[in-house]
Amino acid sequence: MANARSLPVARVFERSVTWIKQTLNATGARTQLGLELYPAFVEAALPGPSMRIDAWIGGGPQCPAYEIVADVVQSLLPVMEKLNIASATEVEISTLAQRMRDEVVALKGVVVSAGFIGAWSRKQNSD
Repeated sequence: MANARSLPVARVFERSVTWIKQTLNATGARTQLGLELYPAFVEAALPGPSMRIDAWIGGGPQCPAYEIVADVVQSLLPVMEKLNIASATEVEISTLAQRMRDEVVALKGVVVSAGFIGAWSRKQNSD
């Protein structure tokens, strides 16, 4: 989530990302787990992994990042409410993706989703 952002700043997108970050941090989720993969492989006596990061970046009405962020907010909303981070009334989940889209398009802006990190390696057969 550290990479998720908008340029120029789109208030609805940024607020949604902040809710996600606050909720994950408050629950103790390991939000930097992708960066922990390399040492985890090495500690498990595996070769240092190849790694890759993927993120959605784009603007315009077709960018999938609006729905991705809105879906994450929706899935975390019960916890957000329980932790007093955001209320269902404040979030307005039924229109959240569209409001993000409308704002970014009006700003002629761009958004970046969270980065998703993958890691892989192959242990050589010791025959």
